Amino acid sequence: MSQPERKISEIRQTGFLHHAELIKLAKPADLLEFDRGLYKHWALYAGGGMVINVCGEDCNKTEAWVRLQPIQYVCDLHPVPRYRLVRINNTPDVPGCLLRPTPRLPDRAMEEARLMLDTKVPYEYEGRNSEFYCNLWKFGRIFSEEAMKAGKNGII
Repeated sequence: MSQPERKISEIRQTGFLHHAELIKLAKPADLLEFDRGLYKHWALYAGGGMVINVCGEDCNKTEAWVRLQPIQYVCDLHPVPRYRLVRINNTPDVPGCLLRPTPRLPDRAMEEARLMLDTKVPYEYEGRNSEFYCNLWKFGRIFSEEAMKAGKNGII
């Protein structure tokens, strides 16, 4: 018997976990939040322990690559073990918005993200960051809580 399709409006959030525990719970198109201490990093879960990740090669660059990468690799990028944890966070926190955006169907979100694989995209910490792109794929809207914290309006 096949599993029922997830509801479009399903919103889930977990606590921060080791990546091996998280992949037991994650489903394709879940937003993953990586704890980096002073900031958060985001990726879209693709299934099979892989994520679609917006990653730069140098912190001073204004461009980043959209890559399919193992979740373990993304977790292990931080040198401090306590900042290698990740959680499912499908709960959008849209600054200044009373209504939460409706997530796209998982297949649609994954299709949008896969179209951008192996491409360079504009990147800036206070705007077009990993959260910006993940929200674009998941919700079809572009917003960033990190940008809001940095003093921008958060909706781009």
